[in-house]
Amino acid sequence: MSQKVYEDMLREAGVKPTKVRVAIMSFISLNHGPHTVEELHENSSVTCDLVTVYRAIGLFEKHNLIQSCDFRDGQLRYEYNPEGGDHHHHVICRTCHAHEVVPLCVPDKWRKILGKLGYSDVSHQLEFFGLCRGCTDSG
Repeated sequence: MSQKVYEDMLREAGVKPTKVRVAIMSFISLNHGPHTVEELHENSSVTCDLVTVYRAIGLFEKHNLIQSCDFRDGQLRYEYNPEGGDHHHHVICRTCHAHEVVPLCVPDKWRKILGKLGYSDVSHQLEFFGLCRGCTDSG
């Protein structure tokens, strides 16, 4: 995709499209994550400091362009959150922290139940933890 596509994507979300933000949005949407802030900083096509990447990620998350993932290893990770897109969860190895996509989600039934309780615009985070084959076989 062209730089203009990412500029427009950011504008539509209410985020000013600076060169750094466009570069980060481009990387995160083209390279399936999730990625740590440090990984995003290292892979940015535009030179910037780490604080700028943290600020951009904060804006992106606030405007629902990305979602965070907590693998319980002390680092949040972020991945692109396309509207109506590939919503999924992860399974993370408790030993080596390897992760895989789990292509399933909480059924819409739960959203309806929460709606009846008076909640709207409901979101969720769900990660699974276990031991991968490699760690199970070596243990």
